[in-house]
Order: sequence, then C-alpha cells, then structure tokens
Amino acid sequence: MDGLSSFLASTLSLATPTLLAALGILISERSGVLNIGTEGMMLVGALGGVLGSYYTGSVWLGTLIGIVVTVAFAAIFGIFTVLVKADQTVVGTGMNILASGLTITVNRAVFGASMSPPIIDTFSKAPIPLLKEIP
Repeated sequence: MDGLSSFLASTLSLATPTLLAALGILISERSGVLNIGTEGMMLVGALGGVLGSYYTGSVWLGTLIGIVVTVAFAAIFGIFTVLVKADQTVVGTGMNILASGLTITVNRAVFGASMSPPIIDTFSKAPIPLLKEIP
C-alpha cells in the first residue's frame, strides 16, 4: 500500500504543472484566443527559472525571473497575433519549436553536455494542516 500512496502522491505533484497549463488554455480558449504556444511558454519559463535560481542562488528570484521570461514570451505571441494579425496556430507552433530548440541550446551552453545536472536549491515542502494527515 505504501508504494501505491507514493505513486499517487508523485502523480499529483508531477501532473500539477500540466493541469495548471490546461486551465490557462481553457481560459484563453473561452476568450477566443487559440494559444498553441503554451508548451513553449512553459519551457522558456522553466529555463528562466532554473537559470535565475542558478545564477542568483535564490529560489524566489529564480521564480520571478521565470515569470518575467514567460510574460515576455507571451507578449511576443500577442504582438504577432494581434498587431501583425498572424494566424494563432502558426505562431503558437513556431513558438513551441523555437522554445524547444532554445531551451536545449541554452541549457547545453550554460551547463555543458554532462549527464549530472547542477545542484540548484528548490522550494521546501510546506505542510498543509489537514492535508498532511492524509496517507
């Protein structure tokens, strides 16, 4: 039973970013925006957060840098779709391709091609009073 509970706990923690992105896509779809580039925004935001945490040594500053990078990437999507009147699907797909290539290239340029990732601080676990007793 212990293996099942740890499996469910890890499933919930690993699925949370994807579920939050899906919620953002749902909200943008309701407003009439087809945001295919959400995955690319997640990639550049994660890269910005990791690099920010790595260079500043602060998890909070890394998170802030990740947010700023994501907003800048989303602004590029907005400029192309609203001002240039480009197709949202084409721009989103292009931004996904750009983000996947950019994150791999920058990651290898900064950290090298070694198999061992650098040690970067993470957020500590915050126990929630009623939820921490659930097995």
